[in-house]
Amino acid sequence: MRQSRKKWERRREVHRNKLAAMIFVIMMIAFCVVNLATGDREFSATENRALEQRPELTISGIESGRWMEQYESYVSDQFAGRDFWVMLKSRVDLLAGKRKANGVFKGKDHYLLEDIAKPDEDQMKENLSAMKMFQKQYKDIPMYMMLVPNAANIESDKLPGYAVTENQEKQFKAIHSTLESVYTWVDVSDILKVSEGRWQIEECFRIMKTDFSARPVYLQDENRIKAHFLICFLALTLYRYLEKKMNLQYTCEELLDTLKAMNFAEIQEQGFIPLYKREKITDDLHEACGFRTDYQFITKRKMKEIQKKSKRR
Repeated sequence: MRQSRKKWERRREVHRNKLAAMIFVIMMIAFCVVNLATGDREFSATENRALEQRPELTISGIESGRWMEQYESYVSDQFAGRDFWVMLKSRVDLLAGKRKANGVFKGKDHYLLEDIAKPDEDQMKENLSAMKMFQKQYKDIPMYMMLVPNAANIESDKLPGYAVTENQEKQFKAIHSTLESVYTWVDVSDILKVSEGRWQIEECFRIMKTDFSARPVYLQDENRIKAHFLICFLALTLYRYLEKKMNLQYTCEELLDTLKAMNFAEIQEQGFIPLYKREKITDDLHEACGFRTDYQFITKRKMKEIQKKSKRR
């Protein structure tokens, strides 16, 4: 009885192993077929980088092992559904509390900040020495030097909490002290100050084009076109003022949707009844504007007073 039971368990284990092997083989074949059927891509919008292309097969490449390394990178980059798996890993890392992947920090406000690399000291000395020698050989040619910090230095306030990076300012000072006046130094601080606020300029253009429908313009008369953009600009100015009054708590879309929904039903010869739901954002809007419209009933006289107040503000 025991022997027959052992034989049955062994057969069951063999069947289970065969089934697992068959599933694995089928999955591998399916992945190979999908990879062959999927065309190669040149660029990944998700990672914002160029993808590895199929390497050319050469005898020298095979002998050196370079072709195999390139082909591994090619398969890794052109793997079917790669964007999905990258996104999945990124989400899992975020849930696990990781804020750095492949040398890139996932910062605040959806910023991606490349970590500041630590330079090889020996290689750095060789490079600086070569730069000095080059300048001595061609003294008559004007030469300029510019050191540009990366995003993790410029936007350090966007780094995730407790993120540790190299001191790039210290690195730049060391390079500057080594080269001294060998090169004419170009100061990029003024450019970087403008660059820091570039996102605000870009956001203004985005709001004008999307939320305020500045484009497309279905007008031909020049004066009407100017009037259209003047209205859009005034609306943007008022929005920015309102946004500041409300301590930057709400997005443009949230404010516009709320204001559009603040409708009233007119009771003939009597007054108005608000049709919108009172929420925190409506309370904050009333507080910023200095009057309220969320009463159960608003007489015509009261509505006129509110309109006068809004015009004065």
